[in-house]
Amino acid sequence: MKEITKILPLNEAAKFQKSAGKYDCTITELAVMGAGKARISISGTEENLDLLVCSIENENKETTSV
Repeated sequence: MKEITKILPLNEAAKFQKSAGKYDCTITELAVMGAGKARISISGTEENLDLLVCSIENENKETTSV
């Protein structure tokens, strides 16, 4: 098991919180820091953590054309 800790805007931390279970990861800590930031710690296997992070990064890169 591995654990990662990130400091993110609240909306990004919420994305990790909502998606963690899909990748068999566990939120071990979630703290609001103020100024719209949160510290989130997530544990899981290295492979599952990589998949979780990649899925969030890919979600953020998606754009919509009008």
